[in-house]
Amino acid sequence: LYLWSSARSQMPEDVIQKTLRLLTEHKETLRGHEVHLWYPDNDKGAEGMLRVLNSGYEGRSTYNFDSEPADSSHDDLYRFHDMPSKFVGENKLFVDVGSALGLTSMLITYLYPKTTIVSIEPASPSWLIQNINYRCNLSHTQLQYVHPILAGVGTKHHDDNDSMMKMLWRPSETTATRNWNPENNF
Repeated sequence: LYLWSSARSQMPEDVIQKTLRLLTEHKETLRGHEVHLWYPDNDKGAEGMLRVLNSGYEGRSTYNFDSEPADSSHDDLYRFHDMPSKFVGENKLFVDVGSALGLTSMLITYLYPKTTIVSIEPASPSWLIQNINYRCNLSHTQLQYVHPILAGVGTKHHDDNDSMMKMLWRPSETTATRNWNPENNF
C-alpha cells in the first residue's frame, strides 16, 4: 500500500498504468540468489545488467559492460562481489546513482547484509519497477536498509548546457535513461 501511495504522489496515474502493463515476471539468478524480477520483455538493459552482475560467477563469461567481454584495459566497474569490508557492511553507506531496476542495490543487499543503501533513479517508470523488484525479492529486514529515491544527480553548475536535460525512458533499454517523453516511448 505504501508503494502505491508513494507512486501516486510522484507519478501521473497514466504513467503508472502504462508501466505496469509493460511488465513481465522473469525468474533469474543474481550471483546464486534466485530472484523474480519484473521488467519489460526484450529489455536489453536488464538482460545486460544481469550479465554484468553475474559476470565470472560459477564459470560464466566476464563482462565489463552490458555486452562487452572483459579485457585488461578496463577496470572492474561492476565487481561488487569482492568489495573490501571497509566500504560495505553494517554501518556503511552504498549509494547507487542511476539505479534503474534496482539490480545492483539488490546484489549489495544479498552480499553485504546491513549495508545502508540509497538507491537514486530519475526515471519514474524504472523507480516504480525497482520498488516492485525490492518488495518481491527482499525480506522485510533487508528492505529496512534500502532507501529508493525518485531523483536525479547532476552538475550543480547551472550554466552548463546539460544541467536541465529531459529524460527518455525506453522499455527496451531500462538501464539507459536519457530523455523522458511518455507520449512517444510507451
